[in-house]
Amino acid sequence: MASSLEIIEFKRPDESEKNLYVTGISKKLSEQEVHEHLYQLFSTYGALYDVYVNVVVDSPESCSTETQPASTEGAVPGVSSSTNQAFGNGYYAFVKFYSSQAALNAKQAISGRYILKGQLLKVKFGRSYKAAEEPVNLSFNKCCELASYYLGFNGWCSKILSVQEDKDDPVPNTVRFIGQVIIEVRGHSMQSEGVGLGEFTYNPQDVMSRMTAIHRAKKLAYMRACQSAFGKLLLVVLPNGKVAVEVDCTQSNRLDFATDEELQGVVKVNQLEPPVEEGQVPEDSVQGTDNLDDINAQLLLDLQADID
Repeated sequence: MASSLEIIEFKRPDESEKNLYVTGISKKLSEQEVHEHLYQLFSTYGALYDVYVNVVVDSPESCSTETQPASTEGAVPGVSSSTNQAFGNGYYAFVKFYSSQAALNAKQAISGRYILKGQLLKVKFGRSYKAAEEPVNLSFNKCCELASYYLGFNGWCSKILSVQEDKDDPVPNTVRFIGQVIIEVRGHSMQSEGVGLGEFTYNPQDVMSRMTAIHRAKKLAYMRACQSAFGKLLLVVLPNGKVAVEVDCTQSNRLDFATDEELQGVVKVNQLEPPVEEGQVPEDSVQGTDNLDDINAQLLLDLQADID
């Protein structure tokens, strides 16, 4: 049990106290097996941002805390940064928690106490791969995962207020939409509003290309608006394990352009909220659309159904 309350933000956990450095990993496992074993093991202590597995070249066990490898941010989870190395060389890994208390509990429970394929795992706090100039917002999927972990699948919902085309300063062969969304935390009487911008280019010679760009731009605007709204929420984990929610009213809405990472993942959204029965449109998804024309309202419903 935590000795004091902890505030968890919807930001990438770059702090050293949330980053665990794991060695002593058996050479008998494949990289994918290592990732699966570590994720299952460490996730029992708290929500994980991710697990990064790397092939050992020079044994990291011989490294001091000051010389250990930096966390491999940006690496594909479960895939080594040196994929040509034989897995017989062994592995080391970084496990990133959202909660520093959860990371501490995991370290104390696992280091020198847990045997994986005949070898004792060794765990110490890792060092951050770099000092971020400012906290980095979580991706859309990570926001949903974190909210569902602490608030429950039915503990929050999103409401689309509007998704409108931005025709100011137009770029040739480009569609741009601005989304406005509210994240409502059920049971806490809290809500957070966010805005987001989605932009895609299209081939002017292809009618379907423009239609696809419009659909993707709307979806991306919605996702980024959700990220903006989540970014203002603060999860306050109390000593008794209960979670309170606060809204950081000092943050302003910013319209940022999409990153390459977001563009690659825009068509891979699996689930927005708790699943609904087939053919059923969630009641929350249509709130705030009364002032839109019928065509735009239908597009919003199609967007919601596609994301679900």
